[in-house]
Amino acid sequence: MGVVVGVGGPAGCKHEPGGTGGESSTGAGSSSSTGADSGSSSSTTTPDDTGPHTSTTTLETSSGSSSTTGEELHCGDGRGGVHELCFAPSQAIFVEAPAAALAPADFDGDGALDLAIGHADGLAVLLGDGAGGFVHGDALGLPGVLALAVGQLDGDDALDLVAAHGDDDTLTVAAGVGDGTFVPMAPIAILGMPPPASPAALAVTDFDDDGDDDIAVVDALDARAHALFQGPPGEFVAGWSGPVGGSPGGIAHGRFDDDTLPDLAVSNRAGSSLALLRFDDGTSGFEAIDSVLVGAGPRAAAAADLDGDGTDDLVSADGDDDSISIALHGDGFAHVAHPAGAQPRDVAIADIDNDDQLDVVVALAGANAVAVLLQDQPGWLAAVAVPTLALPTAIATGDWNGDGLGDIAAASAGRAGGVALLLSDP
Repeated sequence: MGVVVGVGGPAGCKHEPGGTGGESSTGAGSSSSTGADSGSSSSTTTPDDTGPHTSTTTLETSSGSSSTTGEELHCGDGRGGVHELCFAPSQAIFVEAPAAALAPADFDGDGALDLAIGHADGLAVLLGDGAGGFVHGDALGLPGVLALAVGQLDGDDALDLVAAHGDDDTLTVAAGVGDGTFVPMAPIAILGMPPPASPAALAVTDFDDDGDDDIAVVDALDARAHALFQGPPGEFVAGWSGPVGGSPGGIAHGRFDDDTLPDLAVSNRAGSSLALLRFDDGTSGFEAIDSVLVGAGPRAAAAADLDGDGTDDLVSADGDDDSISIALHGDGFAHVAHPAGAQPRDVAIADIDNDDQLDVVVALAGANAVAVLLQDQPGWLAAVAVPTLALPTAIATGDWNGDGLGDIAAASAGRAGGVALLLSDP
């Protein structure tokens, strides 16, 4: 079956978002002084188009097809459908600084999806209105943010953020108040190690099953991963450090063995592999259990149960051969490479076309685009490239306009920088 593709659509294509935000996914990419800037704006941001209405570039698609019910699908008919990819033109929603990290969540508890942005000057929070618009919320002046993750990190019910800084090699937990504002806590040195280090990616979940979220961070410079375990609420103890192979970059958590505790996958650019680490409850640390071969130069990793068999599978963005590797968890992991486009840099997993099958989205830094691979069990349709801002290196997905279909946010750490949003427009 083919895929219906369009950006902007023909004349008369309507865009009538409504409702509240839905599930979201971040890409996997992925200091000493902190300060808060509470200068919030009460006006809603109307994003600016970053380019004209254009058609998408397809690597291998058809421009029209029938749905599984035999109905003709067309971008602009307002109905949506399985394997239909229709987006409004890419819209700039943040232009203040180069941005390296994105984290979607409902930070103010209003039922609409918000977006946290890690950028060269700190952290910005955009509060979603559920219809594709945003209010500029909290802004924290922090050293340059390279990675962001969401969790419950201070003992209350509000969502918190953890940011990794390349300027002074520390982490900052920004404690959420519950209304979309945050209070930065004292910087955390990576396992107490002095600079130089290079925190490249973060993962947050309850690794040790004590009811509190913990933090895992990849240090690209010393080729190690570190785990910081939460003791008393908001206090973290450097509990484990171990090698993860050459040139690590991305990190993802999932369940890759037979127990119920979260494990880690770390992408190794030099080894063209993903290192799998299982949490050992007896030692309160991680041990290597496998190395999964993928395409050349993986920059990022993501994990989810792609095939519905109850076990987590793996995806990597393979930056040196312009592909995406999908490794299903059967009797071990065997990867299949899928052409993606120029210079994949980040990857996310989400159900983009609302067909109850998880799809894959990748940032293409060399194509100024994102690519979407729709799942069509038992296989995958060819990648579709959708134009966005220049040099996208981080992505996140969610339903910001409330239509039940996946939207895509892309961030660029290039000179022009910024964040752009692709809203579904069926």
